[in-house]
Amino acid sequence: MEFDPLRDEGIAYAQALLASGVGTELHLYPGTFHGSGMARHAAVTRRQITERTTVLRRVLHG
Repeated sequence: MEFDPLRDEGIAYAQALLASGVGTELHLYPGTFHGSGMARHAAVTRRQITERTTVLRRVLHG
C-alpha cells in the first residue's frame, strides 16, 4: 500500500529476503492505503486478490 505506516519496512524486508537468495515478490499498489482492501468492489482490490491468488497457487502447486 502506498499510504501505509509499515510500507517502507515491508519493502526493506522484501529487499533483505532477495539479498539472502529467498524467492520473493513485491507488489506495489499506488494510491492505496492501509486497509484499502476492505473496499472489496474497487478495481485495485480485485487486482490485489487476483495477484495474491495467482502467486499462492504458483508457490503451493509448483
